[in-house]
Amino acid sequence: MAETTPRGVGAGSVILPDRGGPVAQFWQGVQEGKLLLQHCHNCGHCWHPMADVCAKCQSFDIEWRPSVGGGTLFSYTVVHHATHPVVKAWLPYTLCLVQLDEGPRILATLDPDRGEDLDIGRRVRLGFRKAKGGFQLPVFSFMNDDEGGDR
Repeated sequence: MAETTPRGVGAGSVILPDRGGPVAQFWQGVQEGKLLLQHCHNCGHCWHPMADVCAKCQSFDIEWRPSVGGGTLFSYTVVHHATHPVVKAWLPYTLCLVQLDEGPRILATLDPDRGEDLDIGRRVRLGFRKAKGGFQLPVFSFMNDDEGGDR
């Protein structure tokens, strides 16, 4: 897990997680270039955000599996106001809600954001971007038509 300060902010670069358990496991996966999702052995349910128990059947028999990284743009917003000093230099940036092919939705940034057409329903693929200090973040970018990016 990436080193964090007690307040969860690392080296003035990104707002870092500072909790243990499933949150730490998720972010460790991201640092290894994997978007990990939890799956229930009992009922097969897959979810995000992470939790200690399956929300569908309340089983504790869960495992982490890497996402294949494909999904569909479900919603987005362009952020023009910094909610934290760390992200001020990123403005404006696009937050996207992606419906992953495995089922769950995840909030991430759209990268690179080149002012492309932000049509809901466009196919996206997972990538990772290193932020200042080396901490890695999941990001999504649009697929080209030859990658299956058509609707």
